[in-house]
Amino acid sequence: MASYAGLAPTTKSSGTSIHSEHAPRGGNRQLKRAMFLSAFAALHDPASRTYYDRCRARSKTRRVAEGSLTPRLSQIRA
Repeated sequence: MASYAGLAPTTKSSGTSIHSEHAPRGGNRQLKRAMFLSAFAALHDPASRTYYDRCRARSKTRRVAEGSLTPRLSQIRA
């Protein structure tokens, strides 16, 4: 589900060389938006809040921490 929504990282590869992973720009925008909203609402859950706080402790910004919580929620619910 995260890949379909455009949340899973993709690897750039060209022939024999493999480049690093990057965030995709495509995907289903409505599904992506719904997953971000569910991640924001999940901050009231203690387990999700703990994961978010750990991300923030690693010097991630608020938006990046919420973005890293979104694919995690899709793995739990799938």
